[in-house]
Amino acid sequence: MFSDKPCPEEGSALPAKRLVPNLAQGQAREAQPAATSTPARDVAVREAPRVESPPANSCPSDAQLRSMETSASAVTLGSKAREFLNDEIRRVLQCRKGQGRYTDADWRISREAQDAQSGLSDRAAAARRRAEDMHSAADPLEGERIARQRALEGLHPPRRPRQSLP
Repeated sequence: MFSDKPCPEEGSALPAKRLVPNLAQGQAREAQPAATSTPARDVAVREAPRVESPPANSCPSDAQLRSMETSASAVTLGSKAREFLNDEIRRVLQCRKGQGRYTDADWRISREAQDAQSGLSDRAAAARRRAEDMHSAADPLEGERIARQRALEGLHPPRRPRQSLP
């Protein structure tokens, strides 16, 4: 049980955490002039350490998402390529919900991998692997999912059709 009052029985108080406002609220406060300003208050504000907020999560635009959806529905794609493109669409939607920490450079890797899916299979597989490694680094939950998927693929390698001997 958590409370701001001492426990009536056994227990110990947790140290209070200093909450940092989100970036948008902090910028709005900086834009507004202070209602009252005293020299002592100004010194205290200047001396307070500035807490860096994590970089904003960069996600693909609506147009890029639509392009990905169009590419994923192409009938010329193989099953691995289609599965990868659908995973990328899911990752964009997760990014928009705030899951993971992505940069524009991360999504550049993703676009390169998407473009490679219509090419040679060796190049496509290497590009998929590179993009999945990037997603694993940007989003720990996605990294766990990718690791589980790779383990399953290792347990059940794809079957090769038998060739009849002449």
